Amino acid sequence: MPKRNSNGWSVPLTQVIEIKGGQKLVTLADARTFILKRPKRQHSAQWDGAIRCLLQAAETGSAADIKQATSQIKLCVRLSAKATDASGQRKGTTPDVSR
Repeated sequence: MPKRNSNGWSVPLTQVIEIKGGQKLVTLADARTFILKRPKRQHSAQWDGAIRCLLQAAETGSAADIKQATSQIKLCVRLSAKATDASGQRKGTTPDVSR
């Protein structure tokens, strides 16, 4: 059974993930907050996998789980950035005309 880390969400990611706009994800808690603030319509199967890895890392605290969560979140952030066009709208979505 994997060793449980008592630090839980305060554990640092294996590398800092920089988000467009200057935000930085440093800990599992930062990643959790970032994901929870994302609009539901922007979630995908890739994000679901990253969320599962993040929960596993917070639960076990194992270095391997933290590394996996970090890499999955980093991949999702990169894919999300590519899916957003220059207008800031996610490709395949309808612009919000109420603004």
